Amino acid sequence: MNTNNKLFIWAYLVFSFLLVSCNSDTDFDDNSEYANLEPISILNVSAEGTSSFMVDHIYRVLDTTSPLTADEIEFLYAVREDEKMTHDLNIAFSSLYPAAMQFVKISRAEATHIITIEKLFDYYEIDYPALTSPGVFADEDRQNRYNELVAEGNTLVNAYKVIASLEEENIIAYTHVLGDISNSNIKLIVSNLLRGSRNHLRSIVRQINASGEVYTPVLLDDITYQEIISSQPEQGNKYQQQGKQGQNTNSKKGNRQQSRKGSVNKLGVCTGCANGNSSGNNPNKGDAGKGYRGGH
Repeated sequence: MNTNNKLFIWAYLVFSFLLVSCNSDTDFDDNSEYANLEPISILNVSAEGTSSFMVDHIYRVLDTTSPLTADEIEFLYAVREDEKMTHDLNIAFSSLYPAAMQFVKISRAEATHIITIEKLFDYYEIDYPALTSPGVFADEDRQNRYNELVAEGNTLVNAYKVIASLEEENIIAYTHVLGDISNSNIKLIVSNLLRGSRNHLRSIVRQINASGEVYTPVLLDDITYQEIISSQPEQGNKYQQQGKQGQNTNSKKGNRQQSRKGSVNKLGVCTGCANGNSSGNNPNKGDAGKGYRGGH
């Protein structure tokens, strides 16, 4: 074999090795395939303001962080149950008032909110209970609250007002907790849940106005309420895509070992996590969850 052929074979083998290395499943820190892609949205807002998460985009914008703390796990579970409450009430009212299509549209949007929270759990490899049936909650306080709110919606306008007041609660809760969240992925999702709640409040108030009634805010101060109602639906930001598509769990990033990183039970109590097992005991800022609307 002459020298030129030997050099060609050697160069080919080196190139092949580098090609395999660059495409190896263990090379999780290589973001090159996303380097030239445009930022993407994760919130889709309809003309009437219903705000659905683009669930297929969620993993693409999540970044590598530390495993979730017990507080963060409980917080996310409480958020899922809050979103389920809104979803289930809209389902119930759509059955009571089938001509009022806004309930159906909001329930479909809320379903994507629930899926998004579960995608965060999956990304961080947290075990969590499956959703209960519509209108059924494992937590007794939430169950009683749901039953009370269904009873309050004894007319179409009252049902609209129930949903509007619930969106007010979400706006206040999400606004408050955002200042205590340090995990970038949780902050990203909650900030978009906040946009969604403001959008849904606008859309429901329009329905109330169309029926000839006037909605008076229950929890929001008048200035904040008027700012929300008088503004256009919020489309949300666009986010840079992160990491390799398909490498969609936190432990698969940065050559971390893959394993379960925590669990939460049906009552929303964290029963174990990689960042400490006791909920509420970690004083670090950003460990949102303890005491959040049913969090422990």
